[in-house]
Amino acid sequence: MIKVTNVTENFGDIKALNNVTLEISEASVFGLIGTNGAGKSTLLRILAGVLKQDEGEISLDGAGVYENPEIKNKFFFIPDEAYFFKNSTPNSIAAYYSDIYKTFDKKRFACLVSSFDLDPKRKISTFSKGMKKNSFP
Repeated sequence: MIKVTNVTENFGDIKALNNVTLEISEASVFGLIGTNGAGKSTLLRILAGVLKQDEGEISLDGAGVYENPEIKNKFFFIPDEAYFFKNSTPNSIAAYYSDIYKTFDKKRFACLVSSFDLDPKRKISTFSKGMKKNSFP
């Protein structure tokens, strides 16, 4: 179960989340709907442990998320715009992911890179927008 209790997040003078409380039961489907700037992505980043909320509590299966690698392995967030470290290549991203995610499948990664005819040593910053979106998790 995902539990969000009184979560608030500010970016300077902008209040991205204001006292948000919700519960998402196990094996359920949940959608976040709202206008641009409503805080959907901010909430997802907090749930994934990418951001730490200014106030309130977040828990996944009863445990806190931020600074908790075991719990973070149960939640994965894919943003609209993928971010890659400066000068990274598919090979360097694979090495990074395999350090972070114990279940990262290097063979599947190599198969996908090959299927999309990508050079695993080429800088990702030189890839087209479509290559970036369709080729990496």
